[in-house]
Amino acid sequence: MSSIVDRILIAGTTPNFLNSNWQLRTHAANGFRQAYPDSDIYDCAWDDAFHLIRQLKPTLVIWMGGVMLEEYDLRVFSDNAKSHGGKIAFWMHDDPYELDASLRVVDFADYIFTTDRASVIHYPPSVPTFHLPLAACPIAHFRPVTTKSSHDWFFCGAPFPCRVEFFQKIEALAPDLNGLLAGPGWDLSKFKTAADITISPGQISNYYSTSKCVIYLGRDLNLANQRFGVKASTPGPRLFEAAMAGALQIVYTPGIEVLEYFADPGEIMLVCEPDESVEWIRKIKKSPDLSTSIGSTMQKCALHNHTYSHRAKVMVTTIVS
Repeated sequence: MSSIVDRILIAGTTPNFLNSNWQLRTHAANGFRQAYPDSDIYDCAWDDAFHLIRQLKPTLVIWMGGVMLEEYDLRVFSDNAKSHGGKIAFWMHDDPYELDASLRVVDFADYIFTTDRASVIHYPPSVPTFHLPLAACPIAHFRPVTTKSSHDWFFCGAPFPCRVEFFQKIEALAPDLNGLLAGPGWDLSKFKTAADITISPGQISNYYSTSKCVIYLGRDLNLANQRFGVKASTPGPRLFEAAMAGALQIVYTPGIEVLEYFADPGEIMLVCEPDESVEWIRKIKKSPDLSTSIGSTMQKCALHNHTYSHRAKVMVTTIVS
C-alpha cells in the first residue's frame, strides 16, 4: 500500500534567485531524510518542479516559501501532482507579512502549514491549516560550544524600522560595548557598530558561536498584510539556528510565544526594552562562562526539540491523522 511519505518533493515557490531564504528548503529536506530514511526525498526550486512532479509522481508535494509573485504558477503544477494521486501541502514561511497573498492557494491546497501561529485563524475552514514553526538544521548550523572570544553582541539582518530604532538606542546606551551590526543596507554614518557586509548562511553560525551575546529581533515590514493586519507571534528560523550554534540569545519580542520553545532565563534572556539588553550584555561580558553554559543548554534544547526532523514528523503525523 502506498504511503504519503514514499516520495516527497519539497519545492520552492519561486526560482532561487528571487528567494533569499531558499536554503530553508534544503534544511527541511535534510530533516525529512533524517526522519524518514527509507523514503525518497527530493528538493528543488520552482524551475524544476514541473519536470520532477511528472517524472517522480510524488506522493506528497510540499511547496515551501511565500506566494507573493503570481507569475509563478503553482496551481498547474499541483493539479498535475494530484492527477497522480499526490497530496499538496504548503509550508508558508512569510506569514503574516504576506498573508493576503497566501490566501490565494486555499482552493487547491490539501493542507496548509504556516510558521506563524497568529495567522492560522485567518485561513478559511475549507482547507486544514496548522501552525508549524521553522527550525534548525544540525548539518548546517551546529557548532561546538567554545569560549566566546569575539564581539560583546552580534546581530545580522536587514535594517527594518523596528531594528533601526532598537539599535540606535543600544548604541546610545552603550557606546563602549564591542558590537557588530551586520548586513547590507545599514546606514554606516549613523551606526558605529554597523558593517556593510553580507554574511553567507554558512558563515553566520560561526558568528553566532563566537559572540558573547546574539540579539534576536524580528521584522515589521508587511508586504501583503492589509486585510487582517496580523501581528506576528512566532519567532523566525534564526532563533533556532543561533541556538543550534550554541549562542546565548537576548530576545527582544512583544510577545511571549518564544517561551514555548526556550525557557527564560535558563536558555534565553527575554527583554522588553533596549536598556534591559544592555544590562544583560554587561553582565555576560563580566561573566564569560555564563555565555558558554547557557549557550550549551540552548543548543541541547535545539537538538532535542527544534530540528527539521522534528518538524517533518509533526507535519506527516498531522496529515495522516
